[in-house]
Parts: sequence; structure tokens; C-alpha cells
Amino acid sequence: MNKYMLNRIHIQNFKSVDNAIISFNGAILTVLDGPNGFGKTTIYDAVEFLVTGKIRRVYSNSIVTNNRGFTDHLLSKDQYLPTVIKIEFINIDNSKDRCVISREFSATTFSNTQKRPNTNDFIKIYNLYEYESFESEKKKKISEERMNELLSTKNLKDEFSLFHYIEQDESAHLLKKNEKDRMQVISKLFNIETEMEQKKFLDNVKRKLMTNKSQTERQIKQMEGSLNITLTKNIEKVQYLQLIKSEDLEILWDKENVEPLDKDIKELYLNEIDDISKLVQYWDEYKQQLKNIEIQKIISNDKRIKAIIIFSEFKDDYSKIEEEYKKQENLRNVLLKIKNKEIIHENIDWVYLFDLANIQIDGSMFTQRISLLEILDRSASTISKLVEKMDKTRESLFEDYKQYLHDRNKENIDCPLCGDRKHSLLELTEEFEAKSNELRKDYSESTKKIKSEIDEIYKLYVNELVENLDKVLEGENRLDNQFVEQLRQYVDVISDYPKALEWFKNLNIDMSEFINKNKKYVSELDRLVVNITLKLESSKVEVSDFCKENLMIFDQLYKNRFLKKENILMSLHQEDLQQKKNYIEYLYLIQASKLYNEHRKLKKRLDKINDNISRLNRITPIFTEAINKYRGKMISDVEIPFYIYSGKIIQNHQRGIGVFIKEEEDSNQSTVESQLKAINFVPPAKTDHDIIHSFSSGQISSTVIALTLAINKVYNIGGISTILIDDPVQTMDEMNMASFIELLRNDFNNKQIILSTHEDRVSLFMRYKFQKYGLKVNNINVKEHLYKDLLENENFNL
Repeated sequence: MNKYMLNRIHIQNFKSVDNAIISFNGAILTVLDGPNGFGKTTIYDAVEFLVTGKIRRVYSNSIVTNNRGFTDHLLSKDQYLPTVIKIEFINIDNSKDRCVISREFSATTFSNTQKRPNTNDFIKIYNLYEYESFESEKKKKISEERMNELLSTKNLKDEFSLFHYIEQDESAHLLKKNEKDRMQVISKLFNIETEMEQKKFLDNVKRKLMTNKSQTERQIKQMEGSLNITLTKNIEKVQYLQLIKSEDLEILWDKENVEPLDKDIKELYLNEIDDISKLVQYWDEYKQQLKNIEIQKIISNDKRIKAIIIFSEFKDDYSKIEEEYKKQENLRNVLLKIKNKEIIHENIDWVYLFDLANIQIDGSMFTQRISLLEILDRSASTISKLVEKMDKTRESLFEDYKQYLHDRNKENIDCPLCGDRKHSLLELTEEFEAKSNELRKDYSESTKKIKSEIDEIYKLYVNELVENLDKVLEGENRLDNQFVEQLRQYVDVISDYPKALEWFKNLNIDMSEFINKNKKYVSELDRLVVNITLKLESSKVEVSDFCKENLMIFDQLYKNRFLKKENILMSLHQEDLQQKKNYIEYLYLIQASKLYNEHRKLKKRLDKINDNISRLNRITPIFTEAINKYRGKMISDVEIPFYIYSGKIIQNHQRGIGVFIKEEEDSNQSTVESQLKAINFVPPAKTDHDIIHSFSSGQISSTVIALTLAINKVYNIGGISTILIDDPVQTMDEMNMASFIELLRNDFNNKQIILSTHEDRVSLFMRYKFQKYGLKVNNINVKEHLYKDLLENENFNL
């Protein structure tokens, strides 16, 4: 299997680097040294960016929580120039076998959203290329799969952080994952990801089979409830007969093909046909009971009866009556003004009134005299008018009082104005005239003339007019107020009086003897209603209790099923209804036999499902056990080197020497399967707590280095044979560092190791340890190498 290491790196417009080429010259150990902040981590970032398409510590940082975009790209120094990372990989065993791969992009082609440091489009926007040689400009775009193929690996992107790269600050990202996520990463590491996916597939299949089993069992149970019939007897064919022939009515059980037809639906249809049969049988009683109910509604709400009595005779003349009554009341109001001698400045049609009173008069002469009064009234003083008005009011009141005394035949006479008791009406009249004369002394000349003229007009014409108009208003043709008000109460009660009268006539009730034919108030209305109610009660016909009890069913059938089409209902015969029942039974037996066959199919299907579940129950534990054994073996293979390496690098710690890998099993009670669900890293001391809870950051970093080295030692996989460690001794003391360097030199001298440090003495120590055993070493002062042009510029000041 081919193994490659890094030979040269070309960095162009990446982060703070303009353009630089780094050569590793085939050294087993390369130390990147120089002061902090001048690009050691940038070189590691460049390698990670090419291999994975992203920089993990940048991508996983969630400091940007919203969806805002960025105007510049983090990895491009000059936003208008392309950014290129090109690496030449060389075969360790054959230096002529080389491949050159680059990852390139141009920030100007990105949207602001794609310039986010944690964009998810990195695979799409950061393109991979394959070059003919490191110096060549000829390139072709390739896929991630092609890169893996060129470097003889399966998934370099996922393997990189596990096998090849230990970061400076975020080296513990594997240990910081939860226990189950660690298990998934380890599965990929042990190359059993495919088997785990197959195991997951089997579990999903089993879960779907269990769901399908429940559904099938439920269907079988439902069918068995409909199969309580004997299917072995001969089924006699019954001819189809359509009972109801109407486009408006859609009755499912009257179709030739009635589907579906299970036991419950069949019983529902048969019960409905039985109810229809009973409705046909009791049709006359049903109609009579409907009539009884209708009669009772009229009795309970007697307003319709009263409307017929009061309004039916006058329904056609009601508008005319209202018009006549309005004229009558207008005449009464005008007459009241005339009686009160309020005739000046009033719009009174005198010609009409005299004509109505049957009095011959010269209308133009009378009108002139009224006009003269109006002229005189305009010249009268205000006080005089007030006195005149008061005099008229007193006079009107006195006239009404005299009429009151006459009507009541009262002996005791009290003045209506002051309340004094008088001996006789004559005495009261004399005193009243005396007071009136005193008031008239305050009349102006105009008022006196008006008074005199009015008295003369009344004496000559108006008194007779008033007398005749009173006779008109009290005549036999007058409309009584109570009568009109009674009419108004029943105007909108009944819309069709002929139909209402016909309804009573059908009950042999002659309403003509109760109807008011005179334009008079009906005072005995309640008595008339009682008499009609008695006749209505006597018109009811008693029906059977069965009809009463089934009235609601009959109503629903007649109104909803037959839409009140009596002719269709009456066309049904009992023998035809029985044939329809037989036909439905016949269809049910036919369909039940089909249902039986379907039931058998479902039973066979259930047997197959149970068989497959049983097979899965046998296979899955074997599959799980094989995975667990393999994974357990792989962990065991790593565990001893890991314990040794962690002990060498960390030396003594508060809980002993070294770190163990502890597997946690999870038992599924439903399948009695036991499988590895999680792994923990624990110290030798007796505890279940993971080292992530107790180790310092330096110890955690050393543990990660030990785990990566152990994995590399045990699984000598193909692909890149390079280990990148960014500043490993930053958190180590001198003893840890010495053990670490000895470990690298003795156990990993067949791999390319690229370390970094900012301490010159540490760099010298590392190279010395390797050179002492004849191993090729190399050191790169990153500051001088990446920023050579800047250092040569005299204006550059550090």
C-alpha cells in the first residue's frame, strides 16, 4: 500500500502570507520554529484546508450566531487575488511517485454569506485541482473521491484530525465529545462504519416490520369481527331490483353494486329498509299524526287564530282603512283648533270643511274675512295677544268642563280654574264671564276688532260648521281607534289567508262565523279563540302508540331520505322491500367470502412478517456480537500502546501512571442484545469518571498526543504517512518533553513528523535527539521564510 508524505507546500495569498514555498526535503523530523505569531499555525492550517476544505477550529466556532454576511474573506489576504494552497506529496518508498493537489478559490466570486467563517458551502466553493507537476500551470478539477484515490486512502477528510493532526489549542476535541459521539468516531477509525450502517439498517427493517405487524394484526382483528357467518353454505342468487327511480335521491343500498358491505353496514341498510317498510305500513297514521302536531302548534300559538278573526276580512282593504283613519284623525285635529278659535295663520281648507259639513257658503268671501283677521293680528301688541290667547284657553277649558258636568251629572260644582265651590252652573258661568270681561279690558284695538270679527264669524258660520263636523266624526262610518289598533297587531301574522282558511275548512271548521266583518273592535276575542280551539281539539284523530314512538324515524326517512316525495314512497311495496333485503344479504355473503380470502392473505402475510422478525432476532445479536468483538479487539490493540505512551508522556499524575480505555455496554431488554455504546478514558485509580473531568489542560493535550500516536502505531494505514503536531511542548515540562521526543524517535522514525515550537533550545534539542541516531532532520524559521520580503524592506519594523 502506497504511503505519501509532504514534500513541498506552495502558499499564495493565504491569511497573512503573500507567497511562499516550504520544502521539507524528505526529513523525518521537521521543526517549524521562530517567534509566536509569525505563521507556524498558518502552515498547519494550509495543510488542513487543502485536505478537508475547512479549518476545524474556525468552522466550529459559533461566535457568529446570526446570518449576517461579511465583506471580506477570512483566509484571503488580498480580496481581489486568488488564494491557492498547493502541496506536493511524494511516495516514501518511491521518490518518483509524486502527486500535486491544490485547493483554490477567489473571494470576489463569493457572496457575503459565503464569506462567513463557518459557511456550509465549503465543499462547493473551495475547488480541488490536480497538477501535472509542482511547477506546472496545467491543472484539472477533481473531486474529494479522486483525492482519496490519488493518496491511496478511503476518507482522508475524516481521518486527518484522528491520525495526522494534533492542534495547538483544540487538540482535545475528540475527548470533549460525549461518550456516544466518541463511539461513532472510533467506528470510523476502526473502519467498521459500513458494518455499523448495516446494523442500523437491520434495526430499521426490524422496526418497520414490527409496525407492519401491528397494522396487520389490527386489520385481521377487524375482519374477524365481520366474519361471524357461515361461508360453507350454498349462496342463492337474488335478482337486482331498483326500488327508487329518482335522480334527486341517491340511496347507496339501492345500487346494483353495494360496496363496501361489512357486517355493520349490512345491518344498517337492513334496519333502514325495515323502517321504510313500517313507514309505508303506517303511512296514514303518520300523516294523521303530522296533522295532529300541526293542529297542536296552532292551538299552542293562538296568534294565528286571532289574526284570522281580526284581519282576514279586511286584508284587502287594510291600506284604504289606514288612509281613511288618517284623514279622520286629521279632521279631528283641525276641528279641535277651530273649537279653540285657533284659526288665524292656520292652513285650514275651509272650502273642503264646509263641503264636508254640507253647508252652502261663499268661499271667497269667507276666505277674505279670515285674511283680514290675519292682517289685524299682525298689528296687535304682544301683551294683547297673550291675553287673547289666555282668554281663548280659559274659554276652551270652560266649555270642556261644562260638557264634563253634563256627562257626569254632577251636583257639586267647582271652578276648573281656581277650585272654588259654586252653587250652580249659572253662578259659575256668570263669574267666568265677569273675569273674561276684565281680561278683555287689556285688549288692544286690533285685538278687540279680531275678537269681534271672530265672534261674528263663529256666530254666522263656524258654530254650525263645528256642530255638523262633530256629527260627521261621530257618525256610523267613523273608524274606532280601538278597531284600528287591533287590526295593526295582526298585519304580518299570516302571509296567505286563503290558504289558512282552506286549512281550517279541511278540518270541517267554518271560520266565517268567527271572523269580524264589521269595522268594530272585537271585545270578545278570547272567547272566540276558545271556541275555535275546542273545534281544533275535536278535529284531532288518535293514532297508535307505535306510530308515536317511531315518529322521529319516520320523519327522518320521509324528509331526509325521500325529500318529502310521497309518490316515490307510496310506489314501494312490501314484497319489493323484502326482495331488496334478500339482495343485500346475497351481496354480503359474496363479499364476505372475498373478505375471508383477504383474511387468509393477511394471516399468511403476518406469518411471513413474524418469520422475518424471528430471523432478524437471530441475525442481529450475531451481527452485534461480531461488531463488538471486532471493536473490542481493536480497542484492546490500541489500549496497551495508549497506556504506555500516555504513561511516558504524562509521567506520574495524581491518580497514577497512564490512561486506560474503558468500554461501556448497553443492554436492550427487548432483544437481549449487549453492545458497546460508549467509551471512556479513565486513570488507573478506581473511578468511573472520565479524565476530561479531572486532568489539567496540559495533561489532556498530552493524552490526545498519546492516543494519536497509539492509533498510528497500531493501524499502519496507507495514505499520508505524516504526523502534524502544533507546539506539543507548550504544556509539557522538561521531563515530559524528553520522554515525548524519545518516543517519537524510537517508535515513529518511519513517519514524517512535523512539529512546531517557539523556543530555539527546544528546537535544537528535538533535532539533536533525531540526528544522534542518524535520522534526517530539517528546521524552518517560519518568520524568516514566510516574511522574507518584508524583513528585507527597511521600512518593516517588528
